[in-house]
Amino acid sequence: MNIYQLLAGCFITFIVFFRSMTVKIGTKNYSSKQITFANYFYMMVALCCTMPFMTDMFISIDASKITPIIAALIKGIMLYASVKLIADIAKESNSSAVFAGYISLGIGSLLNYFILSENLTMLQIVACVSLGILGMVFFLRGPASELSKFGKKAFVLLTLIIILNMFVDGVGIKGLNWYMYSIISSGFSLLIAFIILLFEKKYVYLKELNSPILIVIGLVFAIGEFVILYSMQNYLPVSIAFLFLRLSAPIVMFVSAYIYKERTPKEQLLFGGLAVLFALPILFK
Repeated sequence: MNIYQLLAGCFITFIVFFRSMTVKIGTKNYSSKQITFANYFYMMVALCCTMPFMTDMFISIDASKITPIIAALIKGIMLYASVKLIADIAKESNSSAVFAGYISLGIGSLLNYFILSENLTMLQIVACVSLGILGMVFFLRGPASELSKFGKKAFVLLTLIIILNMFVDGVGIKGLNWYMYSIISSGFSLLIAFIILLFEKKYVYLKELNSPILIVIGLVFAIGEFVILYSMQNYLPVSIAFLFLRLSAPIVMFVSAYIYKERTPKEQLLFGGLAVLFALPILFK
């Protein structure tokens, strides 16, 4: 792993940690659907504002792009669902919300390696699979084992969605580019969120978009998506980008133990420390 890959990975870890904490704060006053709507509203605002500077990223759409476009639309559905589920889980346990992707990482990396021929070394595969096993222990014996019945169902569903996200990211970014992929997937996510808003007549979602916390949550989400998707195309294989995404968990767990009294600091540090230890092989070729 070169210095640029490591810097990109570290920035992903930092921004995802910051994103997790803002969502946790937001769940005190806003529903998961409201947070999700704000995320995609400000994501599209960010995309619209950057379009004049990203004209070289626009590509023509033809029959050869059908598969990645379908991947982007699937991503739109899955990303909307995952953001909502993360907010739902964070209400009960912020640690569980960030740790849900570990099981997905183990399974998703194997799918991407064998099906999409992703450029992963054997040590990197070992790291991803090891973290997947740790995620399973976390679910069965760790903090996630104390989630409510609804929380556990959300955890399992989020795990499956992240596996699918890893796969479609590999297909979509390769077939389009990170910016076009983001426009299609995020635009579709916002459309879904808006339809749900109309169906449930939650017009308050529109009125409260100027709330400072929702603006911060939305813009942090947008920055995170830009960095993650750009890194997947230019610096990191999809699975390794997702691995760095997961490395925000030890920091979130440590903070959650002291601020939100989730489980004990000792247990949180144990899972967090093991996650860092199992991730070390990504530094080697």
